[in-house]
Amino acid sequence: MTYTKQSYAALVLLVWAAILVLGVNYLDIEYSVHKPEVIEVNLDPLPVGEVLPPPKLHHKKPVAKPESPRAEIEITFHEVIFITERERICLIRNVFYESGGEPYLGKIGVAQVTWNRVKYGKWGQDVCRVVYAPGQFSWTVEPHKRNSRIGGPGWEDTVQAVEDFINGTRIARLENSMFFHASYVKPNWHKWADRVKQIGNHIFYQLK
Repeated sequence: MTYTKQSYAALVLLVWAAILVLGVNYLDIEYSVHKPEVIEVNLDPLPVGEVLPPPKLHHKKPVAKPESPRAEIEITFHEVIFITERERICLIRNVFYESGGEPYLGKIGVAQVTWNRVKYGKWGQDVCRVVYAPGQFSWTVEPHKRNSRIGGPGWEDTVQAVEDFINGTRIARLENSMFFHASYVKPNWHKWADRVKQIGNHIFYQLK
């Protein structure tokens, strides 16, 4: 079988067209897929003498809106708290896994409970120790959540809520709240704790 010059030219054109199609498809895949930002937490002890820099803070105070016309949630503003970058990441991770699907004020509430526990001291003296205290926050016993990078839906809102909390945003009446549970469960907590407030799907409590 013999090939004419026209046949060779057509074959070369076909090969180049195929290469072009593959290249365009590769670029479409490479640049169209959304790659969310991620954060990791390293729970290994810090080297002796190493001091982490304070977190970057945004000083703009958010304008809070009530969750519903029937139940207004009052926002107050307090002092800025200073925690290490490592603690900040632990706090973001805790708020993300405990309330990633909750409203903004619900995320502030979870951050506030976590910080109240730090101040109370029973579960640890810093944010990471409180978050990973045995048997406290249920997600910490799930290896794929405890050790994974996180990102995606709800992450940016969580980071913003935590930054606002660090800068002083608080929920009124949650000053002493150290417990919460989902509204669809009915734990027998009334003997030792008082119900304070419901935000979204979480009900918050404080010790009697």
